[in-house]
Amino acid sequence: MNKRYIDQEHLERVEITIPLKEQYLTIPRLTISDLFDKLGLKVCDIAGYKVAVTDACRNLIYFAHRHLCADELRLVILLTSDKVTITCIITGKCFCRRTVATHPALEWQNPYKDIDLLVVSSLVDHHQVSLRTTQEHCSAVVQLVKFLPKA
Repeated sequence: MNKRYIDQEHLERVEITIPLKEQYLTIPRLTISDLFDKLGLKVCDIAGYKVAVTDACRNLIYFAHRHLCADELRLVILLTSDKVTITCIITGKCFCRRTVATHPALEWQNPYKDIDLLVVSSLVDHHQVSLRTTQEHCSAVVQLVKFLPKA
């Protein structure tokens, strides 16, 4: 078993902000891969969470293009002694119904638009999807949790 390189006694927090474009999804993938490797997790866990983070972020990007005026995607990674929590967040002004109905991204909307969230649920220990609205603004959140084995 690999030695853990992160001090488990303290909460560690990493925050990444990327443009709302799929071409930047390699950044969170590489971050997750490196973090999980340093934690000594198995290759299968690393690969699964890389796919899960990519699909969660892709889902949020598509959601943003359909419903929000947003420019960036934030990932907040919290590491505690017993788990890694990866929170993917987009926030922006909600389109009105008329704008959503005419948004260009809806022209190619796939009927299996949430299949990526089904994939996510099969790859992670725990996940949660939420949508928060306040007046004109909206935040969509996908949270993934990896429970760490006892040291």
